[in-house]
Amino acid sequence: MKKHLIALTLLCLTLPTIAFAQMNRRVGRQQYQNGPTGKSNQKPKDQAESASEYYAKELGLDSFQEAAVLQIYKDEDNNVKAIIEDLEMTTDIKNEKIYQITERVDARIMKLLAPEQIE
Repeated sequence: MKKHLIALTLLCLTLPTIAFAQMNRRVGRQQYQNGPTGKSNQKPKDQAESASEYYAKELGLDSFQEAAVLQIYKDEDNNVKAIIEDLEMTTDIKNEKIYQITERVDARIMKLLAPEQIE
């Protein structure tokens, strides 16, 4: 009888510990409540804005060049989205077409740069 009482006592002490030690691994809306940056009033940037900021920082673009790079990316954005959403194309064909667009964007950007920036 004493053995059963000791076993029951140990069981009652360990079960709540095990139960409370479990983590809540559910993904809920509150996890992303403030957005990806943690600031509630800041919306995520699109790829065109991110790319123009990157080029401006890395190459020291002036305001005209930065605006032109932004416009180049916005012009090609619809083409890339159309390729991605096309269900009839295979992945290889999609990759090839996106590569061609990337080459075209790079060529247009190179025309804007000064020789020092190209280096």
